[in-house]
Amino acid sequence: MSHLRLTIWAFAVGFALVGCRDGATQGGPPEVAVDGPNSDSMPPAADVAMQSADAVPPAADGAAQPPDAAPQQPDVAPSVADAAPQQPDVAPSVADAAPARDAAPPAPDAAAPARDAAPPAPDAAPPAPDAAPPPRILPITLNLADAERLGPLDAFFDAPNTALGLHRQATLRFAFEPLPAPMVLWVRARVWRVEDGVMTFDGRPALLPGDARAPWARIIRPFTEAKDSPLLVEAGATSLELQAALGTLEVYGAELRDPRDDAPAPVAEVPLPLPHTVVLPSCGLDCDDGAALQAVLLAAPVGPVEVQLIDALYVLRTPVVITRHDVTLRGLSLPTVIEWAPINAGQSAAITFRGSRGGLEVPLESDHVAGQTRLAVPVLAFGGVVPDAVELTADDFGDVPVPCLEGRDVERFSRHLLHQARVVSVSPAGLLLDRPLALDVPLGSRPRVRALHSLRGARVIGLDLRAACPEARDEVPFAPARCEVPEVGDDDGLVFERTVGARVSDVSARFFGRYSIYVESSLDTVIDDYDMAFPSNYGEGGRGYGVHLIHASRSVVSSAAIGPSRHAVVVDFGSSDSQILDSTFVQTTLAAVDVHGEASRDTLVRGNDIDGGTSGVLIGGGGTEAHCNDGPRHWVHRNRFGPACFSGVSVSNATRHVSVIDNHFDGALVSLTLMLGAGDVEVRHNHFRDSVGQPLFVGAGSGPLFVLDNRFDEVCAAEGVAVVEAGGDLQLGDNLFCGP
Repeated sequence: MSHLRLTIWAFAVGFALVGCRDGATQGGPPEVAVDGPNSDSMPPAADVAMQSADAVPPAADGAAQPPDAAPQQPDVAPSVADAAPQQPDVAPSVADAAPARDAAPPAPDAAAPARDAAPPAPDAAPPAPDAAPPPRILPITLNLADAERLGPLDAFFDAPNTALGLHRQATLRFAFEPLPAPMVLWVRARVWRVEDGVMTFDGRPALLPGDARAPWARIIRPFTEAKDSPLLVEAGATSLELQAALGTLEVYGAELRDPRDDAPAPVAEVPLPLPHTVVLPSCGLDCDDGAALQAVLLAAPVGPVEVQLIDALYVLRTPVVITRHDVTLRGLSLPTVIEWAPINAGQSAAITFRGSRGGLEVPLESDHVAGQTRLAVPVLAFGGVVPDAVELTADDFGDVPVPCLEGRDVERFSRHLLHQARVVSVSPAGLLLDRPLALDVPLGSRPRVRALHSLRGARVIGLDLRAACPEARDEVPFAPARCEVPEVGDDDGLVFERTVGARVSDVSARFFGRYSIYVESSLDTVIDDYDMAFPSNYGEGGRGYGVHLIHASRSVVSSAAIGPSRHAVVVDFGSSDSQILDSTFVQTTLAAVDVHGEASRDTLVRGNDIDGGTSGVLIGGGGTEAHCNDGPRHWVHRNRFGPACFSGVSVSNATRHVSVIDNHFDGALVSLTLMLGAGDVEVRHNHFRDSVGQPLFVGAGSGPLFVLDNRFDEVCAAEGVAVVEAGGDLQLGDNLFCGP
């Protein structure tokens, strides 16, 4: 038996793909082997057949029809046949993510075919090469003992089909007829994080950018698009297996093609309902465009509404607060300037999208196990109404880390837990969520679930937000400005509170004193093509931020240009699954990306150009007086840190599990700092050049810091890599010295 193995390194989802020369799979239908947890969440006998409309249905005893009994099947999109008593128009997904040690094996009729299955008759004449149809992907069977059907994950992915969603430790097996020659399997799939499109190879060929020796290769487009992923499967292979390592992988279908053929047509997007459109001209310099905008929204009919701002300047003198679903604000002038010039003093914001506070709160009756997506909460606990989304929260728990024992607040290791997720299906066993919480939560911390009533469909496109403080541009850098309207020094620009699926695109912000964009207690927020600079206040205590995330779940900041500012992006107060991608951050007074020492977790900082600030990326920041550690799993990948950074990456305050991979450190005073008890940090495949001093610093009692497979241009021996204080733990291996 030979294998094709590819491992996808994941932040939220990774998957392994294995092609096997195993003739045993030729005699019957393949299976989806779900190795995920909680096999007792559904009856073991509940199996579901997944196949395309053209696929041959399995026979009653589980055997596949002969290959020549079905028409050619060029494209397979997983779909669900009627089996279990569930919603009829939904697709399957894994019920829970944490592996179950006592998971029951699949029912016999869902198992792989026996290895002694009879091979094809040896005297069967093969068809002529030019007339042979391409090998088919055979029907797939899903064992519902470990998975269940669910609908698409709503508008976040804007997907036209239902999908098979795999959570961590679950597997999906595609099987096909024995391949007479190498073929390309186009897997139509989507993953949550761009990070999940990075893979390493074991040396076998693959039709991907680069070759098998390349350390990285992308298989998906930016996070907002679907992408077919081409995989070269060797001759004779009969199956390909995908395994989710973390989070969610969505599979929409698969197709076998000749390697010389063009790629399949892209996935078509589902057209959204046309909104009611209102064209709003400016009311002039002597009136309040804020009041006019508020009145238009109040008068608009029920349903989606788009307000088109056609003039070059709108002056808001009172705040705009939007509490209705599906509102788009679109600027059509180049630029469309929204000037914030408030009449009354007091901390406020120019434009706020605000959902209502959560509804009923239901306690869990047992510990929450890391990775599980099923919550044993009866629907009747929510008054019989299935919520669209919920948040899982708990009291703070764990010990106070040693560096923070003398702090102002009691900073327990796990705190500020607020994990939001969509509800994708319900059953007698409880709610199934679309994203698992990857933390163990003890029953003693009172874990509980709250129904959300978040605001949906907020969109802001093509606006230039400016506070009435042009003096901020002319001040000495990093000095508070004396504004013509002093109140804006304490004000925010654009605020999202308790929203789901908010989008910001082609927006700029200038001169706001606090947060130019503020996201709180919101799910699935995307900020793309965003430009921010020159805040009117860089002062202490939350001033001068480009983007501030608080209790935010699954947020993306992409293609942003931020600076000068105090911080470019701050990830704060238990935020999770935050991505900062493909952006440029310059001239920040403190850390450009500040994971702010308030138990946030699962942050991805990738593909950014960062030059300036005390740290390019700080994890476990904010000091020990009022802050402490962050949660686990932070990735710093493929960034460039310029010479204006005092420290490229800093990990502090007992924060654990950080990955620093494939970055370029160009001339920072210290490229990477580990201090105050931080540890379990992996530093791999980075390039350190033009180092001012020793590139790494490990403080007393910190570590381990694993430094592997890096390149150091100016350092010619291991002894010159790091300053290690007493009790620091540095572990080196296979680094290249004295480059280039």
